[in-house]
Amino acid sequence: MSITRTLLRIATREALSGATLAEHRVFDSVIDPTDNRISDREKRPMIAVYTDDHGSDEGQGRGDFLQDGRLDLVLECIVASRITVPIEGENDEVIQLSVPNSDAGTEIILDLLEAQAIRALVAGIGPWPDLWRELCVADIRSHMSRRGVSAEQAGRFAVRQITLSVDLLIDPDRGLALDPSGPWARALVLMDGNPALSNTAQILRSELEGEPMTDWRRAAARLGVNLSTVEALGLGPLEADDPVPLVEGEVIP
Repeated sequence: MSITRTLLRIATREALSGATLAEHRVFDSVIDPTDNRISDREKRPMIAVYTDDHGSDEGQGRGDFLQDGRLDLVLECIVASRITVPIEGENDEVIQLSVPNSDAGTEIILDLLEAQAIRALVAGIGPWPDLWRELCVADIRSHMSRRGVSAEQAGRFAVRQITLSVDLLIDPDRGLALDPSGPWARALVLMDGNPALSNTAQILRSELEGEPMTDWRRAAARLGVNLSTVEALGLGPLEADDPVPLVEGEVIP
């Protein structure tokens, strides 16, 4: 389980929206078959964002909420028809150039989509690209691009699957208010400002913060150990089984 994984997927979609030839046709984890998507989306270029394999053979024991840093982020680019590409001409005039609706033309558009998508994530300017690069704590470890085609009832179209293997931040401790300067809080604030994401932001904030807990209980949850083990390590009070934290108050003699 990883809420950071969910936020990375959202950040990817928001960072790509309007940054490529797919324009705002960027979707999060579309489930229906590609044929249906092409038919429903009027055969215009689109990108679907997925998070696939997440974990490691090395393992992390029982701690850190069974999370591991390695994650495969997949961008599925789809092109099904002739499109025009806007470019800047003389005197700052924007002109539209048409790409032939041929196999070679389709591959060119997929190349452009891939280049634009990668550039938007690793070098884009704005709060969402900045957040994307922060949620991935290290450089992209590997990059794989695979092509695919189809000629089903929805018509001919080409697909490019781009897989980025990244290291993902581990979720913060539950039972504590989020640090306003941290990436999770900033992501939720950005989502709060979007009517389509505000309800999701409330759900994720509740899951990330959870019920208030004492420091030693948060340590037990982070380590994935029994409370008796935490007590033996000196991280908790002796024979403590009460989850209610002590409240500071005035002692009257």
